[in-house]
Amino acid sequence: MRERRTALAIRASRVGLGLALALTTGSGLGGGGDVAAATLGSLHPLAFMRPRPAAPGTIEGRWVASGDAGTWDVTIAAAGGAFTYDATARVRDAADAADAARARRERGLAMIRGGQLFVAFPPSWGGITVYRVAADGSARGEWAEQHRAPEDASQLLLGEVELDAPRVGTGDPSGALLGEHAWRSRAGGQVGPLVGARSALVVNRADAALHFRWAPSMEGVGLQRGDCVAAVWGTSQRRMGLAAYDLEAREIRGVRVTLGEPGVLRSLLARAP
Repeated sequence: MRERRTALAIRASRVGLGLALALTTGSGLGGGGDVAAATLGSLHPLAFMRPRPAAPGTIEGRWVASGDAGTWDVTIAAAGGAFTYDATARVRDAADAADAARARRERGLAMIRGGQLFVAFPPSWGGITVYRVAADGSARGEWAEQHRAPEDASQLLLGEVELDAPRVGTGDPSGALLGEHAWRSRAGGQVGPLVGARSALVVNRADAALHFRWAPSMEGVGLQRGDCVAAVWGTSQRRMGLAAYDLEAREIRGVRVTLGEPGVLRSLLARAP
């Protein structure tokens, strides 16, 4: 009898430990660490849509991007639910001070969703949004916005967004997210319902990409990969670009589109030696 009681006590302690872990890590609730230490009563319906930190060591580090736009040395760093992407073009002669001074540098924001690495190169103010599109053309997504210094993780503002299905007569069954949408958004850490916007989001085709317009003055360019659509956006059209890399392929190949420019640039992303 004593042995049976001991066995029951051990089993009960294991159950209690598993429940405690589920409530503090979210693993028993179908989510990840983004719902850490949350109680069931405090979970918002969109809690699982909040940006999740990527597993360490998955994409961070030094890379080399080579392709139609030349060769670039890239550093990717985690920044909460997003990443910073810092790229410097290789010069003809690294020992030549003049060449080194003229080296182009690009800084961007990145997210991993649906097996894709989406990298946005916004203007001085802007960001990246990645939507998961439903069959009716509605969508839920996450966004990251830069402030002054995009390479500084403390300057990234994260949030979530919802799009209604396209308004009657504006949708296009040949492409997810095409049409005119009412939308709501909220910055990370805020509570309560998402706040509706006065202006609509209009999404149209633009050559190999998607063109986004939020009235009166914000634009963006996007790419669709499966049921994910990513967009870079901002208030200035100057050299606004977006790249998508397939992380599930044997070689990490990607394409890049630029607002107002036709066609795509192709590149290969490989770990730096």
